[in-house]
Amino acid sequence: MHGNIKIVQRDFHEAWHTIFGNMTPIEVAEFIIRLSPAGYFKQVVMVARLWGREYLVELRILEQQHNFEEFKASKKAAWQKLFADKEWFWVVVEIIEGWSPSDYFTRVELTARDNGNRHSYKLSLE
Repeated sequence: MHGNIKIVQRDFHEAWHTIFGNMTPIEVAEFIIRLSPAGYFKQVVMVARLWGREYLVELRILEQQHNFEEFKASKKAAWQKLFADKEWFWVVVEIIEGWSPSDYFTRVELTARDNGNRHSYKLSLE
């Protein structure tokens, strides 16, 4: 089995591809971060390894580049199936911990602020 495989139920697999196509987990995490409202994420550093390559996402000035309200109904339904009403921060954490192959992410530092609540997440396998 390839190192980039994660076994999930078929309906979740289809929902994933409805929203994200064939993006890698680090691309999905970055997409979600850029889907969140401008200023929601305060710090983002993500490092992943796949097939002998290292991928880095480091964002200091975070701008909203995608708009959830512009999603078609099928993508909104798929989002609801996968993530229900989770906050943006917890969706990204779920991608890192639950949707990615083990040892895919080697370093992650996330901080976010929403309605006065501060969220922080760190992972280091380096």
